[in-house]
Amino acid sequence: FTRRIDLTAGASFGRDRYQNPNSLTGFARRDKPQSGFVQLNGPLAEKLRYYVQLQASRSNSNITFYDYKQLTLLAGIAVDF
Repeated sequence: FTRRIDLTAGASFGRDRYQNPNSLTGFARRDKPQSGFVQLNGPLAEKLRYYVQLQASRSNSNITFYDYKQLTLLAGIAVDF
């Protein structure tokens, strides 16, 4: 077996349409969530591996309070058994 590094990536796009009017604005909320990630992992020892993952997400909404952008960096060591 060779020691190898894996790179994984993914993305999602959506559209959320709420039926009921928002209690603060009086009209229904419409969101367009988007997210993506990139992960790198590789071996440390026979049953140990490391990983580093970067996640990005955002939501575009017709109600400003629900608009957001988020960036998350995760890192760790996993045990395979």
